[in-house]
Amino acid sequence: MIKLIDILVERQIGEMFGFSKKEKEQKYIKEKLEQAKKEIDNYNFDRIFKQPADNKNNQELQSLVDIVLKDAGYSLQTVKLLMPQLFKRDDGVGAIAATFDYNGKYINGIVPSNFWFLVGGGQQVLKGEKAKERMKQELEMSISDKLTETLSEVKKVESKLGAFEEFATTRKKGAEKIVDNAKEKGGLALLTWHHFKVKLPYYKKAQEGKLDLDQAKKEFKETYSKISLDMSQIEFQREVGRLEVLGELLIKNK
Repeated sequence: MIKLIDILVERQIGEMFGFSKKEKEQKYIKEKLEQAKKEIDNYNFDRIFKQPADNKNNQELQSLVDIVLKDAGYSLQTVKLLMPQLFKRDDGVGAIAATFDYNGKYINGIVPSNFWFLVGGGQQVLKGEKAKERMKQELEMSISDKLTETLSEVKKVESKLGAFEEFATTRKKGAEKIVDNAKEKGGLALLTWHHFKVKLPYYKKAQEGKLDLDQAKKEFKETYSKISLDMSQIEFQREVGRLEVLGELLIKNK
């Protein structure tokens, strides 16, 4: 029994509200995604393009890329939160050659290589709404794995909670039947009545998803520590019953 207590104290019990935590995480990501899309709508993607001076050395290109990324990171802060890798210059120059339609004519320039998805056919940089739409697509693709991962975790925890609540429901029905039979028999059977009657509120809480596992773990330890041969028969049956229901629910939730 002591070994069981040690296990319950040391291990990280899967919290009953784990589902809620994962739900909140997924909701947070979705909210940030919508916020990022608004930033994209308000950003002038023409600024992603830079035209170098005549002296096209690597150091100058690197400096221009850094300027573009800093500017974009400042205006697209939520996008940066979701896609931090987008705002870090690649090793080396970190730029790709591109052409940009400026007042009806094409001029040569560069775009940070991280923003390659904004460069269309013929190295032409996407502009306006096309650039914004492409950026949103890239954003959604970049966090789809994260959303899928959190959704998968939500389903796992939800499935676990369903099994836990089903277990509590089945055990509660069995305990209720024993309680009714023991009460009907009377006499010494009332000891059994006390033993199972105390379990019912715990099964009910677990069945409804309202059992506080941290509190249950604490109560398990307290109950175990006070069980002794100095108790009356009724006290002994009641506290052992309490120990049993708490222990089985905590073990089931492993």
